[in-house]
Amino acid sequence: MLKTNLKRNVSGKLKHEKLTFNDLQGCSDIVPNFCLSDITRSIIEGSNNGKGYSFDTEMSKLLKRFKSDLNEVVTDKKNCMEEFVKDSIKQTTDKVSETIKIQIEGKGKAVQQFKTEFYSMIQQAAKELKKMKEIEEKIQVKYYVSVPTNE
Repeated sequence: MLKTNLKRNVSGKLKHEKLTFNDLQGCSDIVPNFCLSDITRSIIEGSNNGKGYSFDTEMSKLLKRFKSDLNEVVTDKKNCMEEFVKDSIKQTTDKVSETIKIQIEGKGKAVQQFKTEFYSMIQQAAKELKKMKEIEEKIQVKYYVSVPTNE
């Protein structure tokens, strides 16, 4: 594990200072001597094709990868949640539409039954009214026939 010197800058944030190979010599507990190969030395000293080793650079790369992975996970979760909400809304809409359709059919049947019964009642009332008129005419005929006129 590579250790760095931490110092606070003016704003109070911790800053990692770049360590050189000389900073690590004599510190066998930090980096064992057998691990310090030419590649490690070149990375620590900054002789890696003109690029200096910087904890900030490595950390920013790590954080960028973490950010991209995290964004990917969040995007996947967001898409799953959107699909779930979309499916839930569709199912709810379908259930409500089916309920409304059933209610409309029930109302239509009730209205049709009411019309049929009302029409039959009107016809029955018309028949009874016709019978009453016939009976009334018969009564009037009998009454006029049986009542003598005074002449």
